[in-house]
Amino acid sequence: MARPIKKGLSYFPFDVDIFKEVKIRILMANYGANGVLLYIYLLTAVYNNGYYIKCNEDLLYVASADLGVSPQKAREIIQFCCKRSLFDDALFRKRQVLSSVGIQRRYQEMVKARAVKRTVKVQGELWLLDCDETKNFIMVCPPEGELDINCINSEINSGKSKINTTNKSKENKSKINKKEKDKEKETVPQGTYFPDAAVN
Repeated sequence: MARPIKKGLSYFPFDVDIFKEVKIRILMANYGANGVLLYIYLLTAVYNNGYYIKCNEDLLYVASADLGVSPQKAREIIQFCCKRSLFDDALFRKRQVLSSVGIQRRYQEMVKARAVKRTVKVQGELWLLDCDETKNFIMVCPPEGELDINCINSEINSGKSKINTTNKSKENKSKINKKEKDKEKETVPQGTYFPDAAVN
């Protein structure tokens, strides 16, 4: 029987000067040690899951029980972390997911060795890194319910992250213009003089 594929990380890099960072100092000024402890707790949960974690009621209750803070206080600290860009605020508001560009940068560096054997797949709607920043071993998959295509390799499509609709519209316009010109040729009687169409 094959070994199950590990989803998250066993460890993640932790900066020794974390308490010198302005965002962390502001978090500590507002919520004390509980704020920083919850942030680090959430980071471990994110990396244990991979590069994001769903922030639902269960997470709030478990975190508050583990750390000895109320679920309301935990929710307040999380919202503060999002507003201070410790987590991505737009992703949190839209999908109730905790992640950030920094988290995802570290994640893709950490899975580099794993990707030698198997390409790492990520969900497109939750992946925050641009095509230029996404490594070639990361496969960004389209959101569920969209076009039924296989996951898109970010290196192959780095210059084609968005479908070029302008070329298609130009192509359609040129087809329409050609059809109109063909109709004009059919309706204009032979020998008709067009003064504007003088030959240079």
